[in-house]
Amino acid sequence: MSFAGLYYIVNFQLKHEYQKIYGKEYETKLSNLSQMITQSFMDIQNSNYLIENDIIFINTRYTQSDYLRYIAVTELKKYATSNTLAQDILYIDKKNNDVISANSSCFYQDGHVFIKSPEGDINVPNELIYSDDYNNAIYLQKSPGRMFYFFTCPNNSDNYRIIYILSESRLRSLINMYTAPEVTAVGLISNDEIILSTNNTEIAAAIGEARKAGSEPVPISGSTELYMRNTGLPDLTIAVCIDKSFLRGYINTVFRNSYLMMAAFAILGVILVFFLMKITYYPLHRLMRRITN
Repeated sequence: MSFAGLYYIVNFQLKHEYQKIYGKEYETKLSNLSQMITQSFMDIQNSNYLIENDIIFINTRYTQSDYLRYIAVTELKKYATSNTLAQDILYIDKKNNDVISANSSCFYQDGHVFIKSPEGDINVPNELIYSDDYNNAIYLQKSPGRMFYFFTCPNNSDNYRIIYILSESRLRSLINMYTAPEVTAVGLISNDEIILSTNNTEIAAAIGEARKAGSEPVPISGSTELYMRNTGLPDLTIAVCIDKSFLRGYINTVFRNSYLMMAAFAILGVILVFFLMKITYYPLHRLMRRITN
C-alpha cells in the first residue's frame, strides 16, 4: 500500500511540476524564435531605409545611364549580401518603367516585372508593386520548380518600389531550429496564410480558433495543441503544434523504469529478511522450544 500510494502521489506531483516547467521552457524557446525572426526582418527594414536614402538610387530615377545602373546593381549586391534572410533585392523604378536586381536577371514589360529563371519568366505580382496591402508581410508565389517568398517594406514614394526575395533555406533553418520529438509542426503565418511550415495540415486545422484564443493553446486533435506567438511584424505569426501525449508517455516510461527498480529492491529486501530470520529467529525459536520442553 505504501508503494502504491507513493507511486500515485509522486507520479502526479512530478508530472504536474515537469509539465509546468516544460511549458515555461517552451515559452522561452518561442520567445527566442520570435526575437530571431523579428531581428532578421529589422535588418531588412534597416537596409530598406538606407536604399531609400542612397543618392545612387535617387540619381538612377532622374538620369538613365548604363554606368549608374551598374553602380546601383553593385550597391544592391552589397545590401543583399549583408542580409542573411534576403536572397535577392528588386529595385523597381515605376517612374521610368525600369527594374534592377542584386542577383537575378529581370526586365520590365507591358507594365509588369518579370524575373528570368530556368523554368521560365516569373511575373512579380502587381499588387506588390502598386498596393500597400502587403507592407511588412510575406507574399508566397508558387511557380514551376520553385517557391518565391516576397517581402515589402512600407513605401515612402510612388516613384519606386523595393521588393525583397527571401531565402527559403534560411526561413526553414529558423523554424527547424526549434523542432523536437514532442513538436509536431512549426510554421510561419502571414496574412492568415501558411507561408512555410513543417506540417501544413495540423497548423491549418486551428488557425482561426488560435487567433481568437490569443496566447492560450488551442486543442487540435487528441492531445495535440496549437500555440501562436506574434513577432515584431504585425502580419507575421509563429505557429507551433505540441503533442502532450509524447511528454506524458516519456514521463510514464521514466516512472515505470524507476518503480521496476524499486520493486526489484523490495523483493531483494524480502529475501534478505527471510534469510536473516533463518539465521536469527528460527534457531532461537528451536532453542526456546527445547527449553520449554
